[in-house]
Amino acid sequence: MKNILRIAILILPVSILAFAPSNADARNLFDIIFGRKQQTQPDYPPPPPPVKKKRIIKAPVPQKTNQKAPDAKRILVLGDFVGNAVADGLNQFYAENPKVVILASTNLSSGLVNESHYNWLDNIGKLVTKEKPDIIVMALGANDNQPIKTGEKTINVEDKEWSDNYRQRIVSLSGALKGTGKPFFWLGNPSFKDPQLSQTISSLNRLYKQQMEAAGGHFVDVWEGFIDEQGKFALSGYDVNGKTVRLRANDGINFTSAGKKKLAFYLEKPLENLISLNGDNEGDKVKVDPNGPVISILPRDVDRVAPIGFYDMAGQNNGLLGDTETPKPDKAEDHWKPKNGKEAGRADNFSSVQ
Repeated sequence: MKNILRIAILILPVSILAFAPSNADARNLFDIIFGRKQQTQPDYPPPPPPVKKKRIIKAPVPQKTNQKAPDAKRILVLGDFVGNAVADGLNQFYAENPKVVILASTNLSSGLVNESHYNWLDNIGKLVTKEKPDIIVMALGANDNQPIKTGEKTINVEDKEWSDNYRQRIVSLSGALKGTGKPFFWLGNPSFKDPQLSQTISSLNRLYKQQMEAAGGHFVDVWEGFIDEQGKFALSGYDVNGKTVRLRANDGINFTSAGKKKLAFYLEKPLENLISLNGDNEGDKVKVDPNGPVISILPRDVDRVAPIGFYDMAGQNNGLLGDTETPKPDKAEDHWKPKNGKEAGRADNFSSVQ
């Protein structure tokens, strides 16, 4: 009897499962037998529609255009590689000044000796007609330490005839500048690494000063700004802020950015005096006599001067520190043979100097 009950107990669930309705969601035996209650989802409010973010349009930031005024003064820079350096320096000075436009027309290897390469006498008038400047700045002569060839004749730099011939070329050039009817500045050359070249350039600077001032122009002397306390060529020196920086390239000829700006610094005040950037009063303006020298009237507000060292105070040969003429080389040096076909002593001869 007990065995029959056991069998019945075992068979009963199977029978129930056989006749129970199918329930796919059943989780246990009771769900299969009695069924699973349907669970109702709670009534949640529908989600709100997505909020579109407003697009914020930022106003464009105005860019600096460095636009020049229609009546801006036009300064035309002429010359060789020194003139080109001056133009770069002036562009740095007046980049943010809408009242001044710097124009440059330079020929790096030009000069007064080799007229077959570039003839300034033939081109000054054309350049002035084209550019219509208010003021002319010229720097020339660093490439002129070479023989003058006239026909079959060659005149060496050491000959007196060379000085006479070169002086006449300066007179002709100063006449051409005066003939433009524009006020003009002549920037003197600085010293160079080659002592012989520096000595020649120092003598030429005196010729430029004499002839340009006689023609009614201004001569701007930069020599003291590029030598050391002993009066010799210096790679480094004071910049326009009075800090010691590198002014010249390793070749002892070209200029760093600071050196270019220092060249231009010597022109800054004379130019401002001439074009009256410090005021609009007629009394502040420069009176230019086309038949005589330019008479400069200093502005009322002088806020800085060129950096000056103790040696610079003797720059006018006033005897304070004795004779300050450029010292001659310690020994006479023969002309070294050029490696690039240029004459020894020229600024564009890049042969090394021992």
